[in-house]
Amino acid sequence: MPYSTTTTYSELARHLDKPTTARAIGRANAINPISIIVPCHRVIGVTGGLTGYGGGLERKAALLRLEGEIADWATQEIDRLLQPSLRM
Repeated sequence: MPYSTTTTYSELARHLDKPTTARAIGRANAINPISIIVPCHRVIGVTGGLTGYGGGLERKAALLRLEGEIADWATQEIDRLLQPSLRM
């Protein structure tokens, strides 16, 4: 999953060609011991809201906000660097 993007358990299940396994994927995500490497905070509810997170919803929101800010900053920097007046 690309940096700073979110998904749902249903989308993950469809991606794995196992559309009825969303609950099993949710359970596997809940016991994920390496949440920094496998970013479980990026999984949101099917309606777009925040859902359970072992670190608490406040931390989940903060991580998503941080990633969004970093992604926004990186996009702005790339745009700035690619401006015609800066090209050699």
